[in-house]
Amino acid sequence: SNGNVKIQANESGAVHTGISTFQDIDVDGHTNLDNVSVAGITTFSNDITLIDDKKATFGNNVNDLYIEHKNGGQSIINHGGSDDFWIAGRSNKYINITPGYSSTYSARFQLAGNLPGGATTPAKAELWHGISSSHGIKLETTGYGVTVYGTTQTQQLNVSGISTFTGDANFNGNVNYQGG
Repeated sequence: SNGNVKIQANESGAVHTGISTFQDIDVDGHTNLDNVSVAGITTFSNDITLIDDKKATFGNNVNDLYIEHKNGGQSIINHGGSDDFWIAGRSNKYINITPGYSSTYSARFQLAGNLPGGATTPAKAELWHGISSSHGIKLETTGYGVTVYGTTQTQQLNVSGISTFTGDANFNGNVNYQGG
């Protein structure tokens, strides 16, 4: 058939060579297409499913950005583009990193935004330990530095500037004091 597709409609007996459509194509059942090229907007009414070890790629180069789920269970979002990688959300809301969709935070990032009356909420980052309701926030960035909640253990601490102690201070080892 000279590389053309021949379609014959059983009811009318009409024979068409080649495929041209000036209206929608409605296919019921399974359709296996080897290569599909779509120009314009594509709308899916159900989930898009990719099997393990297949990537959804974005950009002109193969590693600009891809999302992949590995057979071993790892999930990857990889940005290999030449510029920064951005994650955005609504102002005054949080971007949460959690084990699953839950209130057990590992990290939260509050986005800067405007509050009623013209006040601005600052952006901040929080690191959590355990279930947020029982252990809570452990480190939080503030406009003047960081706040650490709970006990801090360090192998070596170098402080330049003023240190203020509001309770007992215990020092094991040598303490050098300079002042007047």
